[in-house]
Amino acid sequence: MTSQLSWQETEERYRKIFDAARDGILVTEDDGIIIDANPACCNLHVYMLKDLLGQSIEAIFNDECVSKLATLREEARSNGGYSQHVDCLNIRKDGSNIPTEIVAVMLPNHSHIRWLYLIRDISERKNMEFAHLSRINMMGQMAMSLAHELSQPLTAITNYLKGATRHLKEGSSDNEKLSEVMTAAIQQAERAATIIKDLRNFVRRGEFQLAAYDLNKIIKESMAYLDNETQQYHVKIDLKLAKDLPTIFVDKLQLEQAIINIVKNAIEAVRDCRQEHKRVLIETLAITNSHFTIRISDEGPGLSAEAKENIFKPFFTTKKHGIGLGLAICANIIEAHGGHISHTTNDGQGTVFTIDIPIDKRRLEK
Repeated sequence: MTSQLSWQETEERYRKIFDAARDGILVTEDDGIIIDANPACCNLHVYMLKDLLGQSIEAIFNDECVSKLATLREEARSNGGYSQHVDCLNIRKDGSNIPTEIVAVMLPNHSHIRWLYLIRDISERKNMEFAHLSRINMMGQMAMSLAHELSQPLTAITNYLKGATRHLKEGSSDNEKLSEVMTAAIQQAERAATIIKDLRNFVRRGEFQLAAYDLNKIIKESMAYLDNETQQYHVKIDLKLAKDLPTIFVDKLQLEQAIINIVKNAIEAVRDCRQEHKRVLIETLAITNSHFTIRISDEGPGLSAEAKENIFKPFFTTKKHGIGLGLAICANIIEAHGGHISHTTNDGQGTVFTIDIPIDKRRLEK
């Protein structure tokens, strides 16, 4: 009786550990028929336990993975009952795939063998690997673009300075001409510095200083920085700001930078239009109790098909002397706040940039 109770206690402890494990655990007969699975395994594959029992492992493992498991079992047989791990693509009930890491453990049971498979979800690891490769690829593209962008002002500086040197060697007394050449060289040097500064802003990954602000007040204060542009190009900025908006938690300076950049682009889009009244419309809305929307509309010529596809990519520009980092920086800022930026065609003509941003990114992360 004491032995029987001891066995029951052992079984109960095993079951508690089995059910509480965060990794998936699958138990099969030697022929691959499933005889048990813990909740983590069921949740991972989106199956009820009763639907898994009696099925072959092929229900949740693709052909390549089934072959890998056969290799694991052979390895376990000759290695004290344990295998190394392999990466597999498991199959959920809906047919979608989930990347996993699997270890096989042999369970001798009197006259036959059963198998226990430890299954770990490695989706996050794979996503991080993909993101890392994407960043490396992007860095390569940016390096090539940066080399191209810097080569123009640096070549111009070299040519201007060669010309100035030639004037000095020839003993030229035309100081006005020499001054023009040096001024042009300085302008090109400043352009190169601007390219590097914008690139630094784009790749910066410092912690944002989140604090509580009134979104409408941020927009009104941002527009004060654009008074010169609006007066010079006779553009009117109309504000249609929702009332009684909740407080938003953002990095004020970063969000102002993004808004100013987009509105400045909108002003440039309408400045050469022939209509008498040139205007840019800025709207704020509270779409839900967790997100705001900022909408910036212009009535300019709109975006080309190429621009629509690449507008947020680093170094893409439609401006003759543009660097192509402005909107990439904007997207970077909005995404760092947990938001999203997109563009659509305005009714009639022009472009609408829409920023969706959480009221409090910290609350979403929790």
